[in-house]
Amino acid sequence: MSDRLTEIDTALAEINVMRATMTRLESAINDLRDELLQHSLSQLPSCDVLPTQHRREHRPGRTPIIDTDAELQAFILARLDRLTYHQIAAEVASHFPPDRHISHATVHRWARKQC
Repeated sequence: MSDRLTEIDTALAEINVMRATMTRLESAINDLRDELLQHSLSQLPSCDVLPTQHRREHRPGRTPIIDTDAELQAFILARLDRLTYHQIAAEVASHFPPDRHISHATVHRWARKQC
């Protein structure tokens, strides 16, 4: 029976040594990972634009018609504080050719982005 107890004690001691080795290895790997991550981040080009602005400017899909038409923008801005979105869309329809017409919802979305 004492031989069995000695074997168990020896096995437990070996497990403790392995556990300590695994903890040391885990710590070393985590440190190396953090160093690599910091190095990768430091290699990125500097950016003076907020990520939200960058995403907004590079959204997939078609650019809103108002954003590409300076005359239309000025026309809408001149009326935003005194007309409803429906009225602005109606005035755009009466003043601009059909390919430049917009809906009241488009005016609303664009106006919200301006504020």
